[in-house]
Amino acid sequence: MANDISARFNEICPGNALDPNHFSIISGLFREAVAGQGQRLDLSHDASDHETTSPRSGVEREMLISEQGFLTAVSETIAPDHPQNDKSASPVHNLQHHQDSRLLVAGIAKLPPYREAVSLTDVFFTYLESNWYYFDEGWFRGLLVQVYREEPLAPQIHCTTLCLVFLVLALGESFLHVNQSSPADLRQQDLALDELPGIHFYQVAMELMPSVLSTTTVESVQCCLLKALYTLPTQNSSYFYTYSGLALRLAVSLSLHLNTTDNKVTPESREVSTRVFWTAYCIERRSSVVMGFPTMLQMKDITAPLPQKRPDLDKLRPQKVDRLIAFTKLTLVLNKVTDASPVDENSDKFSWACSTLEGWKQSLPAHLVALDTLSLRATAHLDIMYQIIWIYIGRAALLRLVRKRLRQSDGGGKSDLSTTEKLADKCVNAAHSIIEWIDLLSSHNKLAKFSWTDFHSCSSAIIVILLNEVLRTRDLSSSTIDHGIDALRFMASGSRLARDGLHLVERLRASVRKHKASGQNGPTLVARNDNAAAEVPGISLTQDTGAEYTPSDFSNFDPALFSDLEPSLLQYSSQDLSLFGFDGFFPTDEADGSLWSWDDPMNPALPW
Repeated sequence: MANDISARFNEICPGNALDPNHFSIISGLFREAVAGQGQRLDLSHDASDHETTSPRSGVEREMLISEQGFLTAVSETIAPDHPQNDKSASPVHNLQHHQDSRLLVAGIAKLPPYREAVSLTDVFFTYLESNWYYFDEGWFRGLLVQVYREEPLAPQIHCTTLCLVFLVLALGESFLHVNQSSPADLRQQDLALDELPGIHFYQVAMELMPSVLSTTTVESVQCCLLKALYTLPTQNSSYFYTYSGLALRLAVSLSLHLNTTDNKVTPESREVSTRVFWTAYCIERRSSVVMGFPTMLQMKDITAPLPQKRPDLDKLRPQKVDRLIAFTKLTLVLNKVTDASPVDENSDKFSWACSTLEGWKQSLPAHLVALDTLSLRATAHLDIMYQIIWIYIGRAALLRLVRKRLRQSDGGGKSDLSTTEKLADKCVNAAHSIIEWIDLLSSHNKLAKFSWTDFHSCSSAIIVILLNEVLRTRDLSSSTIDHGIDALRFMASGSRLARDGLHLVERLRASVRKHKASGQNGPTLVARNDNAAAEVPGISLTQDTGAEYTPSDFSNFDPALFSDLEPSLLQYSSQDLSLFGFDGFFPTDEADGSLWSWDDPMNPALPW
């Protein structure tokens, strides 16, 4: 019978190796063969219960036991609700499975030694997932053990699983320098663009990505998020936005944004899905705000609850979920204040924005602002993301002040800009706070070369402080600017993105210095300290950020201050310029012959 079945199988599927898609065919052939001999296979009873009247009965009994084991293995391998159980599986699915099997074998062969994988995983969970939630740490560590122990084609291992492992390894290696103890070692790690840490792991993950995208699972969402994070410092910013947006789209297709009840889903799995959704939403929303893209998912369409604490998920790092909740709430605050911008239109709106942002900060539990060694980077990032919102909503006010004052030379009376000045001061104070955080991270060897938050916040803060310097004749912030640029130089030693940003920031600093030198004989501005600086735990903010001035104070400044930046700025997309912190420096046709102007935030074409 076995030979007949084998022969008929080869006739039906010539040249094909046995795989799960053929099990249903083989099962049918077994039934046909048994029916043809008048036999009945009863797999629910032991073979000894059957009477034997044929000389072949012993052989048939052996065959029965063998077939029972085979069919049991088949049923264990293919779950009843597995899509490959469908007898009408298309040739496309067959081809995909064959391709997946090949990729799995090739990918597993490229895994590093287990001890190295564990070390990189430790780095990932320590530094890359401090305020986010990509997946349960215990689940992933168990998965890692399984990948190293199982056979390459074990049913528990899929392309999505292996892709996730390689992306974690790639990201872990890109942050390995943060785990070093010697500052000298950190400074000497100047990597070529084609020698990015983790690139060999990332390349394996990219080979698996088509298979990942052919399925729609929570793991697919996680893979897209991790790919976006690794891509940002190494490629065009549009790649990051594309994959972070794709992660959110996949999450929506899985209805993770909805508060649904499914009895088949355990409370633990439901909470994991909720955390993954909010992580995807917050990351995509941040990138949209920074790059000036439209909102992909409206809050009115989201009914998913906020993340909740669960002892079964939070045993390893109980504070992690608190940070995720705080970050999620901060993102919702970001939505409110950016939607309401410009918030300096009137005093009521400005007061509301201050109350909304400061209310979030005051609500933080004490353990999220503690400055211990293990949580320093996570604590810094949480406050940096709070401070950067002040830059987002206040930078346009600062630009508007600079533009109007530099171009006003009639010596007329000062208009009422008190609300705009207050918002600009908030923006400058936040920039100083960010640079002090960056300097603190650098002094503790916790500054990362491949961190979007580190780079974007540092570059944006330096630009704001330089803009504020335009409104002063005294050099009050040179040390802060120097510390920030030193940090950018460190990041530029490994990241193309940081290298480009550093180039533009240094050009801006040179331009500001040149024009300040040309106006050094002008009137001195009267400094004003309104004590508006945001408090950073354990750090003293002593910068003087306010200034009283009149239009005649600026008569010695060139209104076309940044015209010499034009060739450099034109090399980058508006999204990259926004990522560097240069949004608002857009080309326009001006009657005064200046190509570069200060865009007004009231212009509806701008995101602010």
